[in-house]
Amino acid sequence: MKEVEGLANFNTDFSILRLLSSQPITGYIGDIEFKIIPPKLLDYYNASFSFLLSILEKDVDEIKNIIVGQKLDNHYLLFSFILAGVDKTEDVVKLGILILSGLQLIVPDLVFEDKMFKIKGEFISEQTFNQFILIFFKMLKKDKIMINPTDDKFTKKEKEMKMKVQRIKRNANKNGSKGNSMEDMLAAILYEFPQYTLEDLFELNIYTIYYLFGYVGKIANYEVSKIAAGNGNLKKSKKHKYFIEK
Repeated sequence: MKEVEGLANFNTDFSILRLLSSQPITGYIGDIEFKIIPPKLLDYYNASFSFLLSILEKDVDEIKNIIVGQKLDNHYLLFSFILAGVDKTEDVVKLGILILSGLQLIVPDLVFEDKMFKIKGEFISEQTFNQFILIFFKMLKKDKIMINPTDDKFTKKEKEMKMKVQRIKRNANKNGSKGNSMEDMLAAILYEFPQYTLEDLFELNIYTIYYLFGYVGKIANYEVSKIAAGNGNLKKSKKHKYFIEK
């Protein structure tokens, strides 16, 4: 079991092997036990999940002015403000429903009561909430930087600089740099791993999809290398290696 740094009472059994086993992650806050559910590929098509992800991918500078007249400089405060019903306009109420539904796909026991996030009656602090978000992004095989209330000025500044670099890269991808689309990834996985059907892939968690795709190119290169080595055509400077060898 791993203890989250700086939170003596918050632990999880999070591991990459657990993600690949398609098992839920068990979280502990003191004596309270709860489940953290790795999102499936199918969840990408859930409106609540997609909306939650779109908000969480934004950094501090991008969320400050989401609510007119409010400057909420972190996701915990933003979500708490929306869910507390301070602004009762129809649009804000709809945002709250999407946010909470999306969060509960990942942590089913998470609720918002008495203007607080809670799990089985236990108050969830900003720092604990941030750890949930970090785990959430790890389950998506994505990087996420969170500024915690306990961070010193130097750490906060360093994280803000890293966030700016992330934002520049993200905007560059949106403005023309093309990666592999999910459709292309699925097609490649189906070709290299014929034991799977398309329906199977949609039931796998998102981390496993990226994990399998990460081996597609390595397996293809290995097959070419194997044929070349068998025919004696492999360059003397190269060594034929199995696809999992570094």
